[in-house]
Amino acid sequence: MQKRDGDMMSILRKIKPNLNLVANVPENNLLERNVPEPVHPDVTEKPALRTPTVLEKLVDVADFFWELIGGQNLVLLVSTDKVLYARDGKLTRFNLSAGDEVKPAWITARAMKSGQRMVDYVPVEKSTFGFPYAAMAVPLRENGQIVGAFTVTSMLEKQVEIRGHAENLTLSSSQISGASQHISEMAMTLAGATSTLNSEMDNLTSNMGIVGTAIGLIQDVASQTHLLGLNAAIEAARAGEYGRGFSVVAQEIRQLAQTVNQNISQITSGLGMMSGGVENTVGKIAELNTVAQEQAAVTEEISATMQTLRENIAALEKMSKEAWI
Repeated sequence: MQKRDGDMMSILRKIKPNLNLVANVPENNLLERNVPEPVHPDVTEKPALRTPTVLEKLVDVADFFWELIGGQNLVLLVSTDKVLYARDGKLTRFNLSAGDEVKPAWITARAMKSGQRMVDYVPVEKSTFGFPYAAMAVPLRENGQIVGAFTVTSMLEKQVEIRGHAENLTLSSSQISGASQHISEMAMTLAGATSTLNSEMDNLTSNMGIVGTAIGLIQDVASQTHLLGLNAAIEAARAGEYGRGFSVVAQEIRQLAQTVNQNISQITSGLGMMSGGVENTVGKIAELNTVAQEQAAVTEEISATMQTLRENIAALEKMSKEAWI
């Protein structure tokens, strides 16, 4: 039995030459002990992996984001008190660096304080770059707490150009609206004048009717006068030598009646032509009045359309100021 235990110990020593045996343990009891396995010198325990924070993740992708938005704008990432990442745009130089202190006046600090997205518009007269720009800051949260903020800026040359065009359109539309309003007023004045003229032409037509009636009466008198002269001539012929002087008067009366009849015929013909002309004029005036009223209505529609255009231009100008990314 002792010989077999000795053989087993020899085998174990060959397999595990570095085995540290417990002191005072007899070799023949070694197989009956729970001896701990030795730690291999090349094996080390790996620490658990730490999850990156939101700020660390954003720092890793900040350069990519700067390129993504065209490289024209400042990209700024801060913690609650320090700059973690800052990269200027190609035409803007804010000269910020990692480690700089966050100033309370920055939109970044104000966004963190308010806990809301903020946008600042810097007009050209207040800009140090010679052109207007805008800045937007968004607070960053982790586990419900604000841990920093992300800020970008944008140049607004195109928006300013759009605003300039919008202002020119506004001015032009105002001028057109004023002109159309003036045309509308003139059209209404013309409509009123044609209405008055139409009324006057109606009065003229009525007066011409009265004149025609008077001419008819004169014509009747002339006919009776001619008949009277004829009768006087007959009586003068009967009187013989005594009626010769009266015969001359009767002849003059007949000639006067004939002249009156001729003049009345000419006047009647002229009145007829005038009456036709008046009727045509009245018709034209009525057409002109209709056109003037339609023109006034159209100019009113133009004015309303121009007002809508001005409102749309104002909305476009507002959008050009707000929509900067």
